[in-house]
Amino acid sequence: MRDYYEVLGVNKSASQQEIKRAFRKLAGQYHPDKNKEAGASDKFKEISEAYAVLSDEQKRKNYDTYGSSGANFGGQQGYSNQDFGGFQYGGGQGFDFEDLIGQFFGGGFGNTRTRQAQYDNRGADLRYDLRINFEDAVYGSEKEISFYAKGICDVCHGKGTKDGKVETCKTCGGSGQVRKATNSIFGNMSVVAECPTCQGTGKTVTNPCSNCKGTGRTNKNKVLKIKIPKGIQDGMEMRFAGQGEAGERGGQPGDLFIQFHVAPSKIYQRRDNDIYINQEIDVTIAVLGGTVTIPTLWGNEPLKIPTGTQTGAVFKLKGKGVDKINSNNRGDEYVTITIKIPNRLSKDQKKLWEQLQKTQ
Repeated sequence: MRDYYEVLGVNKSASQQEIKRAFRKLAGQYHPDKNKEAGASDKFKEISEAYAVLSDEQKRKNYDTYGSSGANFGGQQGYSNQDFGGFQYGGGQGFDFEDLIGQFFGGGFGNTRTRQAQYDNRGADLRYDLRINFEDAVYGSEKEISFYAKGICDVCHGKGTKDGKVETCKTCGGSGQVRKATNSIFGNMSVVAECPTCQGTGKTVTNPCSNCKGTGRTNKNKVLKIKIPKGIQDGMEMRFAGQGEAGERGGQPGDLFIQFHVAPSKIYQRRDNDIYINQEIDVTIAVLGGTVTIPTLWGNEPLKIPTGTQTGAVFKLKGKGVDKINSNNRGDEYVTITIKIPNRLSKDQKKLWEQLQKTQ
């Protein structure tokens, strides 16, 4: 896949308005209904995919950070303790991709999850909110999720008919498409849309399956094992191709998008791949210097405290943060020092402090 910025012909600092203008220009130039040259359709899909990522601020940020693999991540939301969250269609933030080119395809593109220009009975994309604890996000883990979704009918095996008989759709003549005139941002155009009678298959069922009412699908409980990569961040989203709803009458399955909600740690604060911790030390160590033991994600580490350390001093433990996704690199741990002042002093201790005060 080429660089998305290169595809749209903009630089990495381009504003959203510049990206939108570039997309409109290229979409009008390469749309298959206007451009019949070989490769125009593929070019149009490439342009659409690039815009789908760069027009979404969070997806663009993840793409800039992680490259093409980052396009599968997005959004930032809150957290909760570990359990399996709600389940719903679509999900995430919408954007004006549908407003720009949805009218080219009868019914539009839907949302950012459904970026297809094929006239088929593809199943719906689904979203699952998965709540995990802090350690799962740092070290990676496996989870088993369960949800209800439309799956292939066990009676007709997805065909939608009892006897297997189908006939050519009379509305579209078997093409699966109907043509109609429409106004768009590019002017008056003749638009090809999915046939409303056969939903793009070109066939109609003569004897529908009673179990699925001819759709080829029934509601099923789906169980899926999910491997969570090390370094996943709160709000990130992963795409699992083909794990969404089954398509109607043999159509392609949709995709499953899992959004991760990470519970906070009681010890650490995380910022991207770096870890932050507060460490209290005795006043004598702060004055005279010494070594203290610091907890890290990867075991305890000694930290040398120099003479005269002040409250608020920050020390870095290199490579003791969180693994970066799709990388062998790891973030750092930052230790902020707080000096512990004793509340009570023995007589001997008080005399020592008084003697110290006299020497100043």
